[in-house]
Amino acid sequence: MAELLQLPFMQRALLAGLLLGLLLSRLGVYVTLRRMAFFSDGIAHAALAGAAVGLLTRRDPLLAASTSSAAATPPRWRRCCSAPCSPS
Repeated sequence: MAELLQLPFMQRALLAGLLLGLLLSRLGVYVTLRRMAFFSDGIAHAALAGAAVGLLTRRDPLLAASTSSAAATPPRWRRCCSAPCSPS
């Protein structure tokens, strides 16, 4: 284990994991309080499907995933991204 931590990419991976753990734990609380957990899961599935379609059609998978995620987002959620809104 100690020899793995001598490698620069492992040090960066450990640092990235620690930073993401701190940041995403707070994001998870925010998403749960806004009752958006299943919404986030649906958008993730739409992004995965978009990336697969992008790969199958030999297009940029990141662009295809972004497009499919934006298309799967209901208009009600698009307009209230910056201001608090009621989920109902």
